[in-house]
Amino acid sequence: MLLIVGLALMLVVCGEGTEMQRQCLCTESEACVAKVPDAIETCADSCKQHVTKLGASYPEAYKCVNAHRSKFEAALECGHQHFKDACTNSTTPKMVPRIYPETMQLAVVHEVTSLLKKSGILSQATKLLMAGRKAAGCMIACGKKTDCWKLQCSLDFPSNNEVVAVSKACAIKAGYTTPVAKEICNCLADVGIDQLKPLCSKITIE
Repeated sequence: MLLIVGLALMLVVCGEGTEMQRQCLCTESEACVAKVPDAIETCADSCKQHVTKLGASYPEAYKCVNAHRSKFEAALECGHQHFKDACTNSTTPKMVPRIYPETMQLAVVHEVTSLLKKSGILSQATKLLMAGRKAAGCMIACGKKTDCWKLQCSLDFPSNNEVVAVSKACAIKAGYTTPVAKEICNCLADVGIDQLKPLCSKITIE
C-alpha cells in the first residue's frame, strides 16, 4: 500500500496556487524528481508515529522497506519516463489544471481497496487501511513544506486513476511482485505490526 501511495504522490511535484497554472518546465520537474527519494525519507521520519502506533519499531520497519530501495527508485524512474511529456521545454508554457494530491490520494485508496478485496482480506485490513490513509495525509502535509510544492506550476497529467494505474504497473515491472510484497509484509509483521500476520500469505499484487 505504501508503495502505491508513494509512487502516485511522488509524481505530484508542484501544486500551490490557483485552479489553472502554467505547465511546469522540465528543468523544474527534473530537479524535483531528483529530490524525491530523500524527501520521502525525511517525510517518513516526520510521520513515523503512524508506524509506531501499530506496534512496530520504526527503525526496524524502515529497514524492511528500505531493503528494496533500488526497486522503488526504478519504479519512480519508470513513472517519470512514462510521463516525460507532462512538463514542457516551451518558453511560453500552456495553462494546465492544478494538481491536488488529496484527490490523488482518493484514487490511491480506491486502488488499494481493490487489491485488498481481490486478495480476500479487505474486512481484516480495515484498520490498517485507515492507518495508511492517516500516514498518507501526514506525508502530503510534509511534502507541502518543500520548495517543489511552492512552485507556481503543475504537470500535465492524465486522470488520477491513470496515474495510479501506471504507478502500479511500474512498481510490478521494478520487482514489486506478489512474493516481494509478501516478504515485506512478513518483515513488518516480525518487527511488531501483529495485525499483518494473518494477512501476508494472502496478498496478491498482479
